Amino acid sequence: MPIQYLQEENLLDILGMSHRYGFVDLETAISDYLKAILNISNVCLIYDIANMYHLLSLCHVCKEFIDKNAQEILVNETFFSLSQVSHFFLRYKFTSIIDVKINSHNPSKCLELKSCLLSFGFQNSVKELISRDSFCAPENIIFNAVVKWTEHNQGQDPSPILECVRLPLMSMNDLLNVVRPTSLVSADSILDAIKLQTESRDMELNYRGSLSKKENKI
Repeated sequence: MPIQYLQEENLLDILGMSHRYGFVDLETAISDYLKAILNISNVCLIYDIANMYHLLSLCHVCKEFIDKNAQEILVNETFFSLSQVSHFFLRYKFTSIIDVKINSHNPSKCLELKSCLLSFGFQNSVKELISRDSFCAPENIIFNAVVKWTEHNQGQDPSPILECVRLPLMSMNDLLNVVRPTSLVSADSILDAIKLQTESRDMELNYRGSLSKKENKI
């Protein structure tokens, strides 16, 4: 069956299996097809999966799409699922664990699974995206999206992600009346941001790129 007739969920399942078992041609074909069908509603999931399997070309295309549509993606429900352990990953994880138990005499397979779990655990798609200069969106919108992401991902430490929010680019009113009430950012960090605003020249602030006619300028 041609891949264009498959549902996206099934495509992602097959992509994972083709990567796991080394079917490079199939992996490339699915990756190329996913690049062609990216949209606001599916790019976050596809990016997460591409990150998990270190599919650099697919990651790059996803990032470019996200950069050009950052504000729309930040308010899309799929953004709040970035870096969560999806049903797709759970199915892969438990299948691998069963395989390891069956083949417990094979130390290399145990190491392979351990490496996979660790790389996924330390991978944070949200942090990687919003830390980039080319991620073009107002800082207050980015902060509000991170707050909602935190609400959707109870139990996960948002500190590494919040460190990527450029507080000095937010207005003093937003810092005091939007950021401070969330209790997600320390008072010292807010004061440091205000201090940097008042003592630095405008050109010294760490601005993001701008977006003109869907082209990033950094």
